[in-house]
Amino acid sequence: MAQVRRPTQYVYVIVDGVGWRRRQSDLKRLWALFERGEIDGLYTMSHLDDFKADIEAASRRLSIIS
Repeated sequence: MAQVRRPTQYVYVIVDGVGWRRRQSDLKRLWALFERGEIDGLYTMSHLDDFKADIEAASRRLSIIS
């Protein structure tokens, strides 16, 4: 998704669960995408308030909400 997104699209990733301990290489790739700005947000379940705020900010930038 990060490679084909349009300028008006946002890509957010939420990771949760202990399964990520076994998938650390995937998590490292996601972190690299986030650091390079290829995805707009990377969140854990404990950061859902940040996710909500980012969704609201993106919705305002796209004039979806006022």
